[in-house]
Amino acid sequence: MIANGREHGRLGLSVGLKAAGSAVARNRIRRQLRESFRRHQHHLAGLDIVVTVPRINAVRKHGVGHALPKLWDAVARAKTSGAARKSR
Repeated sequence: MIANGREHGRLGLSVGLKAAGSAVARNRIRRQLRESFRRHQHHLAGLDIVVTVPRINAVRKHGVGHALPKLWDAVARAKTSGAARKSR
C-alpha cells in the first residue's frame, strides 16, 4: 500500500498458477477482487494497492469474497493512521 497522491485508488492484481490451476478460475478470482475493490474504493481513495494470491487453499474453502471486506477495512485503517508510504 502506497499513497498515490490522487483522488482515486488503484488496484494491482497477481493471481498465480498455484493459486488456481485454470485460467477460468484465476479470472474468476480477479473479477471478485476487482468488484470488491470497486465497492470499497471510497475508503481507499489515494492509495495504490497490490494484491497477490499465491495459493488458493483458503480461498477455495471460504471464497475470495469472505475475507475481502476485512482486508479493505484494515487497509483503510492503516491509511488513516498514516501507515501508507508516500509514492516516489
